[in-house]
Amino acid sequence: MECYTKDDHFYVKAHLPGIDPKDVEITIAGDRLTLKGETKADRKVREEDYWVQEVQYGAFERTVTLPEAVDPEKIRAAYEEGMLTITVPVTEALKAKKIPIEIGKKGAKAA
Repeated sequence: MECYTKDDHFYVKAHLPGIDPKDVEITIAGDRLTLKGETKADRKVREEDYWVQEVQYGAFERTVTLPEAVDPEKIRAAYEEGMLTITVPVTEALKAKKIPIEIGKKGAKAA
């Protein structure tokens, strides 16, 4: 899972190859977004027939603390080619602000 801000949004991306998006649940409670699902083993192959098995199967759950003042009604989720992308618009408070440096002025006092 990846979480980052870009432009005016906070993104949560989860790689979910082979998982049907209908089997994924996204919930929000307060400032916590939770993603739940399950990867299921291919039942066509018997356990004793494997030479190598590096894929992990089973239930998963991940929780991310969202930035302040998120409107849950504006959160969107999209699934494409095994990638789930959750998009959260951010408030003005989270946007990066450039602070100009005053040269040769005593604008700020030392503490």
